[in-house]
Amino acid sequence: MSSKTLEEKRMGIDHLLLHAFTKGAWELLGEGVLPIARAAGKELLELFEKEGTPIEGNSVEQVLDLLGQKYKEFGLAEGISNELSDHKLTITVTKPYDFDIMQRLDVEGIKPFMSPVVIATIAALQKAGVKAIFRKMELLDDAIKLEFKLL
Repeated sequence: MSSKTLEEKRMGIDHLLLHAFTKGAWELLGEGVLPIARAAGKELLELFEKEGTPIEGNSVEQVLDLLGQKYKEFGLAEGISNELSDHKLTITVTKPYDFDIMQRLDVEGIKPFMSPVVIATIAALQKAGVKAIFRKMELLDDAIKLEFKLL
């Protein structure tokens, strides 16, 4: 008999399904699947806004602070930090809840395009009016680093 709690078992199933969906969609559509991620990011951002996280009218730093609070509140990550320069924005999300999925997908050569912290961060930057191009995502020991070129 498993020593895992019902919550842990559900999380395991959620992770399995997210991994399978991401892998299957990527194999079927490749980068053509990215509009799905954008739509999902907008929906997640709307949920955050209903929960009292206004995005419009805030600076990049304020938006990322608000996201960090929501990530903690929803159990999506421990925190978020950023480095902002004239032409580059680097965001580090510490201990995202789906980090194990990201690692598995990375090993399989698949972009983790459905990670909630990735899609919500991109949607929030867009809604805040930040003109940026997503450049790359790097997996660190216990975090992900997102890099954007500012326009």
